Amino acid sequence: GEKISSSVTIKQWYQRRVRGFNKISLGRNNIPHNPLINTGAISLASLYKAGQPMSARFSAAMSKYQEMVKGFPGGIHFNNAVYLSELGKGHRNYAIGYYLKSKGCLGDDVDLKETMELYFQMCSVETSIKTAAVMAGTLANGGRNVFTGDQVLTEKTTLQVLSIMFSCGMYDYSGEWSFNVGLPAKSGVSGLITIVIPDRMGIALWSPPLDSYGNSVRGVQFAQKFVQRFSEGHNQNVLHPFSNKRHSPNQSLPWSWTRSYSTVQQGSTQRDNFKQGVGNCFRRQSSSVLFRNAVRAARFLPK
Repeated sequence: GEKISSSVTIKQWYQRRVRGFNKISLGRNNIPHNPLINTGAISLASLYKAGQPMSARFSAAMSKYQEMVKGFPGGIHFNNAVYLSELGKGHRNYAIGYYLKSKGCLGDDVDLKETMELYFQMCSVETSIKTAAVMAGTLANGGRNVFTGDQVLTEKTTLQVLSIMFSCGMYDYSGEWSFNVGLPAKSGVSGLITIVIPDRMGIALWSPPLDSYGNSVRGVQFAQKFVQRFSEGHNQNVLHPFSNKRHSPNQSLPWSWTRSYSTVQQGSTQRDNFKQGVGNCFRRQSSSVLFRNAVRAARFLPK
């Protein structure tokens, strides 16, 4: 639902400025700053399918993820080793949970132990870089699965998600990101950045070295170079007619951008040569099925 308590709605629960994604603090009126940091995520975990058995709550979330990528091989998986590690060592998150409970954010009827277990389960979901790009593509397609055409998320929900991603998705760097890149995105401390270009494509970038904000260093660099090179990002639909330096990603890329790049997968390094043309990854398949071939570009930067 849209409400996070009897008196607070998501429209109120929307403050970009916060110092640290895992900081033990709240915003105005003792409300989490936004849903994309730990305080907000734990609060959401307490509300998701509340009153149902724990197994049903987690299964419902996983089913929704699977619906977003249905038709694409790979899927979404649960990493039990990560879950057990979080369960045993997530002391700061436990502290945040108790802090939220003491401030009345979780409600008197919320079982904190179950809430933390569900939160840690959701933190232990894993997938491939390609599948992450497909999930972003579903958001870019208005909540409609790009393979099956199924409406997985309502248009209203999709709009709300993209709005929050745009203003809050990059931790404390969100303000600079919206100025420099101007696209909805969500970063994670695993080194993943998912970027959504509405009605165009979904992009997933993965490169583990992080900056001081907790964002992928190379992922941020790629996004900045991408919007400089192509007619995407904030207001580029207005600026593009006056510039001959930007290209549409619907067109084939210049040869200089088809160089090989590295992807790191599960500790092994694989070298891929894209001499077929990376442009194939960008071309629109049809007006409704937007970009099935999503971009794997975590290491794709000119040297």
